[in-house]
Amino acid sequence: MFKNVDKYGDARVVVSSSSWYEMEHTIKQGCSEYYLMLCNGELLNVGVIDKSVDIDNEFGDECVVLRISNFENMNY
Repeated sequence: MFKNVDKYGDARVVVSSSSWYEMEHTIKQGCSEYYLMLCNGELLNVGVIDKSVDIDNEFGDECVVLRISNFENMNY
């Protein structure tokens, strides 16, 4: 994760992964994004995962769901 103020402004944080071949996702200030980290290290951007989804069956039992939030400068 890093900031690129010149490209995205000060209110966004950038998430990138070597598996994305220089593609970047931004997270607005006050928002969250969800990602799956697979057992091979690949990071997948996914929407909000519904509680009815069986993550083990859908993506494999060796993955981690990450919720990355941008609360920078919000005084939480």
